[in-house]
Amino acid sequence: MKKCCFAGWIAVLSVFLLPLVAFAGGFAVNEQGAKATGMANAFAAQADDPTAVYFNPAGIVQLEGTQVSIGTSFVYPQAKFQSSTPAASDPFGFRGTSEGDTTNMDDKVAVVPNAYLTQKINDHVSFGLGTFSNFGLETNWPNDWEGRFMVGGTKAELITLSVNPVLAVKPHERVSLSVGPVMQYIDFDLRRKTFTGGAFGEPEAKFSGDDVDWGWNAALMIWLPANFKFGASYRSQVGHSINGKLDFSPQVQAINLTNTTLHASIKTPANAYLGLAWTHGPLTLEFDAQWTDWSSWNELAPKFNKPVGPTNATGLVVEEDWHDAWGYRFGAQYAVNQYLDVRAGVAYDESPIPRKSVSCRIPGGDRWIYAVGFGGHYQAFTADIAYQYVDAQSTKLGREGEDPVYDAAAAGPLEGKFKDVDAHIFALNLSYTF
Repeated sequence: MKKCCFAGWIAVLSVFLLPLVAFAGGFAVNEQGAKATGMANAFAAQADDPTAVYFNPAGIVQLEGTQVSIGTSFVYPQAKFQSSTPAASDPFGFRGTSEGDTTNMDDKVAVVPNAYLTQKINDHVSFGLGTFSNFGLETNWPNDWEGRFMVGGTKAELITLSVNPVLAVKPHERVSLSVGPVMQYIDFDLRRKTFTGGAFGEPEAKFSGDDVDWGWNAALMIWLPANFKFGASYRSQVGHSINGKLDFSPQVQAINLTNTTLHASIKTPANAYLGLAWTHGPLTLEFDAQWTDWSSWNELAPKFNKPVGPTNATGLVVEEDWHDAWGYRFGAQYAVNQYLDVRAGVAYDESPIPRKSVSCRIPGGDRWIYAVGFGGHYQAFTADIAYQYVDAQSTKLGREGEDPVYDAAAAGPLEGKFKDVDAHIFALNLSYTF
C-alpha cells in the first residue's frame, strides 16, 4: 500500500508543477514553504514538515508515514526609476525621458510553485523528493523608458526548476544526516531595445536559451540538550552550458543586426543555511544565518556563432562581479491549541551587487523582510498560509566622482535612482499525512 501511494504521489507532483513553472520569478527565492515563509524563512533547525527537503533534508527523519505538501508563493514586486540623466546628454531625445522624471516598473505577479513528498522507511532511514524554483527573476519595464537600451532593459526573466531526491539517515538518536543529487533546469529571456541613432528605429534584441545540469546537497541535524536543535544545510553550485539564440525584431541587414545562435556558460550559486531552534512548551524560536556564493555570478558573456552588429558587439555582455552575501533570519511559532499555530519573523538580507553593477534587472539593495503566518491542523490535513513584506534600499545608477553608466551602443550616460523597491509575498501550502 505504501509503495502504491509513493508512486502515485510522484505522478501527482509532476502533473501539478509542469504547467506552472513558466511563471516562476525572483532571483534568490527562499519562499519554498508557507510555514517557513511565516517565520521569515528561519526553518533550517526546525525542518519538521515536508518542506524540510529544501531547507534541511536531514529533518525529514522526524516525519512519520508518507507525507506530501503542495504549495505556491505569489510575488508582487514594485520599483521606480527617478532619472537624473543630464538633458544635455540626450540632445535628440532618443531616451524620451527628462531629468527628474519617474518611471514605474510594469506590474506583474510571479508564481513560484513547490511540491514535496517524504516517506519514513524505518526508524533510521527516510526518503524525500522535492521540486522547487529557488533561483529566478522577472522584471518588466516600459518599451519607451530611458533605460530601454540596457541589458534586460525591457524584460529580464530567469527561470529555474530543481528536482531533488534525498536520503536521510539517523545513525544516532541525536544526529541525522542527508545527501542527494539536484537536477536543475534553467531558462533565460533577456530583452532590450537596440540603439541605431534613429536611422533604423529601435529593433528589439532578445537573448534566450536553456540548459539542464546537476548539483548536490547535504545536510545535518543535531538534537541538543535543553530543547535546542541545530541544523545545517548546503546546496552546491550548478554550472550551466547554455545553447541559445539572439533574435532581432526586426532584423536590420544594413548594420548586421541579424539573428544568430550562441553559447554561454553561467553558474547558479551555492548556498548554506545554519540554524538554531529552541522549543519551550508551545513556543518555538529560531535564528538562522544564510550564506550565498554570489561571487560565482560574475559574468554573462555569450559567444555568437556569427558576427552581429557593426563591431561584433550586441550589448548583451553583462559583467556582474557580485560578492558573497549573508542573510540573517529570526522566526517564532506559538501553538495556540492542537488546531492552530501562529507565526512571525523578521530577516535582513545583504545585497551582493556592487555599486558599479546596479541595473534595472535587480533594482534593489539590502533588504528587510517582515513576516506573519498561520498553520491549521485537522486530522491528517495541514494548511499553512503566510505573508511577507520585503523592503529594499534605494540604489543609485551612476557613480559619484566617476564616469556615469553608459548603455551598450546608446547615446550618452544613464543616471538616476531606483527607489520605492518592495515586494508583497503571499504563500500557501496544503499537506496531508497518509
